[in-house]
Amino acid sequence: MEPHVTPEAVAALYAKGVGVIYTPEWTFAFFENAVQNGVQAHMETTVTGIEKRDDGSFLIITSKGALSANHIVNAAGLYADEIAGMVGDHDIRLALRKGTMLIFDKSASHLVRNMLFGTFSEKQSQDIAPTSHGNLILGIHYVQPAHKEDTRVPPEGVRETLKLGKQLIPALSEKDIITSFSGILATPAMTRDGDFYIAPSESASGMIHVMAGAPGLSASPGIADLVIKMLLEAGLDLPENRTFQKKRSGWGRFEGATPTEKTEMIAENSKYGHILCRCEHVTEAEIVAAVNKGANTLDAVKHLTRAGMGRCQGGFCGISLLKHISEQMGILPTEVTKKGEGSEQITPGRWILYRGADYHESASY
Repeated sequence: MEPHVTPEAVAALYAKGVGVIYTPEWTFAFFENAVQNGVQAHMETTVTGIEKRDDGSFLIITSKGALSANHIVNAAGLYADEIAGMVGDHDIRLALRKGTMLIFDKSASHLVRNMLFGTFSEKQSQDIAPTSHGNLILGIHYVQPAHKEDTRVPPEGVRETLKLGKQLIPALSEKDIITSFSGILATPAMTRDGDFYIAPSESASGMIHVMAGAPGLSASPGIADLVIKMLLEAGLDLPENRTFQKKRSGWGRFEGATPTEKTEMIAENSKYGHILCRCEHVTEAEIVAAVNKGANTLDAVKHLTRAGMGRCQGGFCGISLLKHISEQMGILPTEVTKKGEGSEQITPGRWILYRGADYHESASY
């Protein structure tokens, strides 16, 4: 089944039915469907304080004003301990580990057919898997992060992660690595062996803390059911939504369409005939749809459309994507960021974009 696994491997346990999903799109689909059904979203809004009122409700102080709520689900991930502290639950603590992952070009996809796990320890996890789009993903080399925002990937992190991967698949090559990233794994420090902590607040009736370690994604549907049950027990009134829309309003994806479907898409919207990302075959129509649905950074557009996720990592399409975001949002190119404030891609000065007859002179790239 896996001819490229090291000959030193003597046995394996086959877990039938294991699947792979693309988590950014999966998460956004749920979120988009929730908004369709009445959920109000407050994006890029930081909670700075929580006050418990005499009537049992909460006043939530944010960077964009105050919100009122009778119930709060504290699912703040890396910041769940800080949110808990705002209501007096100072015993809520998190243990942090930083894991580094490598993404390989699709030309290396033949090396692994199934999700492969090597030996486990607190320091490493030899995990190699095909992604839902045909790349290979490898990890995880764990280190202690300097802080919650420490997602740097130093050269030694890439080398150590690749070394672990080659122990399992010797044919993996550094030349096929197209990008790397790190994420912070936060596990509850007050539970045994980092087990999940899902419980009502001990200091503020009406708040539920949700802290999941790994594998949180796999467990999330069950966690949601449990939290709903806990909210009902806490007195939240949940009437049935008789107009519930079960299907999200997504948009057409060009790469996976049949030739006939592609012809029909272009006939309906000519922007489907203009491919911006050559590596992943992402069209202008998909970029426009993503920005209209709230993708306001280069990374947001990348995660929703995969534009910039190919071999060149945005080397060809990056400036075109930036220009589209700028024009659609009505902001200056210097205001377009990679992933939020502080990650602007163009600095003030002088720049010129050569695309057709468009010339801009306001910044340096």
